[in-house]
Amino acid sequence: MTKIINYKTNQVIIEDDNLSLKQLVEKAVKNNISLAYANLKNAFLYNADLCNADLQNANLENADLQNANLENANLENANLKNAYLFYANFENANLKNADLKNADLYKATF
Repeated sequence: MTKIINYKTNQVIIEDDNLSLKQLVEKAVKNNISLAYANLKNAFLYNADLCNADLQNANLENADLQNANLENANLENANLKNAYLFYANFENANLKNADLKNADLYKATF
């Protein structure tokens, strides 16, 4: 069972028996399910389509978001410390107060 947990309330945001974490995150985004406060620390989200995602206050520390599409995503107050953001697309994304300390932003677009 793959689950995404809200680290503030410890409640399950979304879960599925048959999907990988990346697929579950993409399913949530596609279905307009908020991932605010989601614990995605160390998540492997390579090439993920997170366009329009609500990731406010999400913990994405050490996440691999290489080549991810975060266009129009809301990452306000998100923790992206040490995240691998190589070639990630942040066009029109809200990064207000996002923590990008030591994040690898090589060739990321804004």
